[in-house]
Amino acid sequence: MNQTVTETMTMPGPEAEAPPEMSDQEAVAALVATRDSLARRFIDRDTEAQLLALTIAAKSNLTLVGEPGVAKTALVRDLGQAIAGARYFEAQLAADTPAQRVLGPYSIPDLDRGVFRVNYAGMLPDSHLGLLDEGYRANSVLLDNLLSLANSGERLLLNGPDVVQTELWALVIACNALPDPSDERIEAFRDRITLTRIVPSVRTDDGRVRILRGQLSRARGDTVSLAPIVPVSRAAVERVQALVPQVEADDAFLADALRLWRSAEEAALPVSARRFGEVIRLCQARALLAGRPACLPEDLTIAEHALWCDPDDQPTAYEVCLAFASRFAKRLAELSRAHQEMGEEYADVMGQIETIALGDDLPEELSRAAVNLNRKLKALEAKVKDDRDAAERETGSGGEFSALLERVGADARRVQERAFGIGS
Repeated sequence: MNQTVTETMTMPGPEAEAPPEMSDQEAVAALVATRDSLARRFIDRDTEAQLLALTIAAKSNLTLVGEPGVAKTALVRDLGQAIAGARYFEAQLAADTPAQRVLGPYSIPDLDRGVFRVNYAGMLPDSHLGLLDEGYRANSVLLDNLLSLANSGERLLLNGPDVVQTELWALVIACNALPDPSDERIEAFRDRITLTRIVPSVRTDDGRVRILRGQLSRARGDTVSLAPIVPVSRAAVERVQALVPQVEADDAFLADALRLWRSAEEAALPVSARRFGEVIRLCQARALLAGRPACLPEDLTIAEHALWCDPDDQPTAYEVCLAFASRFAKRLAELSRAHQEMGEEYADVMGQIETIALGDDLPEELSRAAVNLNRKLKALEAKVKDDRDAAERETGSGGEFSALLERVGADARRVQERAFGIGS
């Protein structure tokens, strides 16, 4: 049985008064402030907030894929509502969703004249930011109708005899699972969705407690405790979008980009010329939001979210792009691997500890293992903190180090509480 189509929803942002004339720097700063406030509003969603801001700035497309309940839809919806004066569209798709539920109903007067033309007011072609929930479940007819609209270099609606230039900035697909990479039905549409981010579940105890507290607050109708989103005007966003093509991508940068492209092909990562062109524009957006007038090799690391369609290829794309990362990004990858390598030891020690009743002494061998694990975690925690502080001093940003620091610290506290009664 096909999934029931839920109600298509259009949620325009609040209309804003005409903003005073702003400088280029003020426009960029406004979008960055919105991005950062979005990241603070959600637990462990810094990367997703960054990708959403880049997607809008570069007028590109993004897939957010992950388990139900990881805030994929909420992130996009909150951003859409934060852009004053912009039009936001959202729809839940299924295999039997007709194209008209996304593009608009047929115009009855035109049908009477034998012309198939849709009235797209308030629908996806009339929006600036669109979210298609479970978009890859759509049928071939709907996907084919979306091709020109999803093409970021076109954004066209083929409406009967008319070709309409739309104002769509970005299209986001939220889904619980990605389509089969070998599915030819989806191939052309999938190639137009440049970035893909696998949204992880929150795993730390501290993060989960914060989520539960937020849910309790919302159930009481208390939204004050939620981190507010700094609004940004449509005019500011459009100013940023106009600045992106002006960011310099010189011959040296393009040589690095070609080296990345060749490396991707050698690693059997298929990438079309269209998609790689999108990568370059995203690099320009990344440089702009970082306050730079020109692209650097490290901007190419954004391609780790663009060089793959099959989830099995995602680690390979990450490794290919790591060669272009800044020293802090490489250091973060090194520290993250060190934490991952402790995972098996952590699971083994904590699994044994959980079999011991609270208040009982641990066996000597298990106690030694817990002390050793705690020592390793605290040493890693100190290294991550040092690198986070250095990144903040030199780049003004240490968000990903902070997220890793929280995960390592949570593991250390859990060991201390259960093994030694510290903090319990």
